[in-house]
Amino acid sequence: MRAWIKGISVIAPGIEDWAAMRETLQGTRAWQNGPLTLRPPEVLSPRERRRTSPALRLALNAAAAVCQDADVAFDALPCVFASALGDGSVSDAMMTSLTQPGKPVSPTQFHNSVHNAAAGYWSIGAGNMRSSISIAAGDASFGAGLISAMTRLSSTAPEIMFVASDMPMPDLLAKTRPIYAPMAVGLVLSHTAPARACPALEILGSSTAPESEIVDAALKPLANGSPAGRALPMLTAIASAASGSHDLIMAVGSNGFRIKVRVSL
Repeated sequence: MRAWIKGISVIAPGIEDWAAMRETLQGTRAWQNGPLTLRPPEVLSPRERRRTSPALRLALNAAAAVCQDADVAFDALPCVFASALGDGSVSDAMMTSLTQPGKPVSPTQFHNSVHNAAAGYWSIGAGNMRSSISIAAGDASFGAGLISAMTRLSSTAPEIMFVASDMPMPDLLAKTRPIYAPMAVGLVLSHTAPARACPALEILGSSTAPESEIVDAALKPLANGSPAGRALPMLTAIASAASGSHDLIMAVGSNGFRIKVRVSL
């Protein structure tokens, strides 16, 4: 399978867009963890914005940013959303409500609790009536989402949007499954080479080699502590000024199944 990366978006603490992440990966900008402020998604109406949680804002802002980077309309592409854990803040609030008298679960909480909530909000806000899929595969969610998106590319679906995102879990849930920092990565993939020069991705087959790790020591906590951070070795290859190809090993399943991916510049 082969695809071209027509657009990229990245959101993380201290990283507001792909340009900032590219500078960080090239070593010209230091990265430091810190609070992440997420603006309400402009793709949604004011009423819908008020109903969104931080996890939804993270995913939807990454989706809007990658469409803008690729210069495609919000309603133009089918999409794949990947998240290892979904919306932990909603799960925490619902379970807390169930311990209270009357079990007062909010309709909005219930509405946002499903794993495809981000895809649903994107469909509503963007007026996007094309197909979507929501996927989870633990720490391998980025790789699983990527291979899912690439398998859907064809002559009848020449481009697709892919977004992987996760937020730290609150309170007791965080002790069960810690996430170092919030992060989202968005890609617009094309079945054919765009008119402008773009990085190419090729899946070469399965692999038993260890998963590729990021070299930058400062970014290792983000790469290893956030499911979306597993994209950083690939993004490092794309940010490289060196032309040619870069081979990476990427996990695509919670059972340890891995693939070999080639990035060509």
